[in-house]
Amino acid sequence: MGHWIRPPRPDKLRVSIAVEELTRRAEFLRNHDEVCTCLIGSFQSTRGDVLASPHLEDQLYGAFFPKEDEALMERFHNVPWSERLAIINAF
Repeated sequence: MGHWIRPPRPDKLRVSIAVEELTRRAEFLRNHDEVCTCLIGSFQSTRGDVLASPHLEDQLYGAFFPKEDEALMERFHNVPWSERLAIINAF
């Protein structure tokens, strides 16, 4: 039996995919540039124009954070370094 990976789903359903199946799919994509180009184009067309945030955590996680944490992050970036540890501890 292979290892399993459970990718997160927006609807909170879980789908288990064996590592071997993921490897097979990755190999398929490596060998089919036209499919990759089509998938990338489809993905990009759903995103619209998005301006990159100047903050690294926003670039990495996008809208992942709850509103309360977004407010703390904004405050973190607007206070002196000496006050940032207290904000970090609030997360």
